[in-house]
Order: sequence, then structure tokens, then C-alpha cells
Amino acid sequence: MKHGPGALSTKELLAVILMTGTKKEGVLEMANRLVRDYGEKSLLSKTNVSQIAKDLDLPLVKAMQVAASLELGRRLYDNKGAGLPVIRNAKDVYKYLEDMR
Repeated sequence: MKHGPGALSTKELLAVILMTGTKKEGVLEMANRLVRDYGEKSLLSKTNVSQIAKDLDLPLVKAMQVAASLELGRRLYDNKGAGLPVIRNAKDVYKYLEDMR
């Protein structure tokens, strides 16, 4: 909490979304397996909840959590150009100016 979500790895962020593991594996083990076995880019391309559950060997509820968070990310990314940019620090300024090229 002190350093914010930016300080977390992709695996740790996924573990936060999943919240709990299963009897078979803990939440961090599950998140690590998903990123290791399927990669970040492959996870981003998945949209069908049943297929996510099958492909990733997840309970349906966990697959729904993954699908919902990915869809939210896609929507926020798609709306990136809408409204005013959010600039909080020098890095944001640099990124904003870089995107204007």
C-alpha cells in the first residue's frame, strides 16, 4: 500500500485480482503459473471465460475475475485518448510528450 500498485510485479497484481488460491495451489503460485505458462501477452488476448477456465486450468469464478480485469484494462486503454491526460510526475510528462510524436 505504501508504494502503490506500480511497485507490484505482474504476478503480484494478478494475485491481488484472484484474491485466493484453491486447494490445489496458493494464490501466488497460481498467479506465477499463469504468467509463466501463458505469458502476459497471451493472457491479454483471452476474452471467453469458459475458454480461459479450460486453457488456464482455473475454476470458473477465477477465470471470470481474470476476464473482468482484462476487459477493464482494455476499456481503459481504449479510452486513453479521451479527456485530459493525467500528469502526476516528470515521467508522465515525458511519456505524454513522447506519445505526441
